[in-house]
Amino acid sequence: AAVRRSIVRRSVRLVPIAAVVGLLLAGVAGALVAAGVGVVVAVPVGWSEGRRLRSGWTTTAIVTERGVISWRRTVVPVRRVQSVGVSQSPFQRRLGLATVRLDVAGSVGGIELLDVASADVARIADLVGTPITIP
Repeated sequence: AAVRRSIVRRSVRLVPIAAVVGLLLAGVAGALVAAGVGVVVAVPVGWSEGRRLRSGWTTTAIVTERGVISWRRTVVPVRRVQSVGVSQSPFQRRLGLATVRLDVAGSVGGIELLDVASADVARIADLVGTPITIP
């Protein structure tokens, strides 16, 4: 489900931009061609992003990995997590996913775990010691 969500996320950003550029440069036919090219580009890029989007946790740390060209791994000790926030878009709700935001002591901002299964959100909240309910 996370890979599918990543493909949709990439397509929603890229296809309208390509269509507008095609419309401005070559009219309606250009917009249709450019939108098609946008889909052809967005699907493999979204698929590879979804495959590289990972998160995991142990009793002592929470880890997130993301990126295709520029890859990044973030490891946060559980004892440094101050608060947990959960949000769901309508698309995530339909797929049983959520975005979990962890605020970490001693850092600017926090980390986000994208497209986490709803059942795993409760496990993360228990691990951190924060009660969370998903609507």
